[in-house]
Amino acid sequence: MRKGWIACLMLCGLWTACESMPQSEVDDSTMPYQGLSTVMDTLELGATRVYALSYHVLAKDQDAEVFIKVSLDQEKQTHADSIFEFVPAGQVLQGQMIFGQAYVYQGEAKPTITIQTTIVQ
Repeated sequence: MRKGWIACLMLCGLWTACESMPQSEVDDSTMPYQGLSTVMDTLELGATRVYALSYHVLAKDQDAEVFIKVSLDQEKQTHADSIFEFVPAGQVLQGQMIFGQAYVYQGEAKPTITIQTTIVQ
């Protein structure tokens, strides 16, 4: 039971760290439609490495649809998750995803993040 509480507290710490990471200060004035910022973080919990993504998407002048797909490949296993959101013009979509875990003893894992935005006309 104690290990479960420790793992829960560590995941909450990862969530908080990912949530409080500074957003990149990119000048998106040359992009007429969207601004985008992402930060990926990892945390080792014993024999497991957990991956998390913090995202921030701005729909500037027009409505947008945002599709975010994350996957984690390690050896012959793949963990994947995705979200699809509508963002009205002038609004911001932001959030966090804890999207996969890899076993440290199996070696390096390859995270892949795909973000696609579509202007709604």
